[in-house]
Amino acid sequence: MDRVGRRSGAHSTADRLLAAEALLWLAVARLAVLALPFRTVVRLLDRRVRRPRPVPSPERISRIVWALNAASRRAPWRCECLERAAAGAMMLRIRRNPASVFVGVAPEGGALKAHAWLRCGDLPVVGEELPVGDFAVVARFSAASEG
Repeated sequence: MDRVGRRSGAHSTADRLLAAEALLWLAVARLAVLALPFRTVVRLLDRRVRRPRPVPSPERISRIVWALNAASRRAPWRCECLERAAAGAMMLRIRRNPASVFVGVAPEGGALKAHAWLRCGDLPVVGEELPVGDFAVVARFSAASEG
């Protein structure tokens, strides 16, 4: 059973399709992180959304969060915060919803740890299971609205 107490077979076709889409975007994000220079990944995350729609409802965001979590648990590759934030940003962008990916750092021992998270308007999407207030934001990549 999954975390909401249903067997995975109990999900609707729409849920399964959304999870499959999330898995596809997680794969694209992982390949981009592995194969492309970071500046190219940044440019992809920083593209504008044409004819934006209003920020989706919290219920709509929660479906995307569920799909990303379900897909990342089942993916046979690493799905860390940057991959999840990038995949979520792409899912929102194709729905014409502006979103922002934040990258922050925080001291840990004698080094810095990095973390990425995604927000759509004021709504958290992924990555805020950690206390993001502990991280100093060093970059924000925003699929802000255009026109």
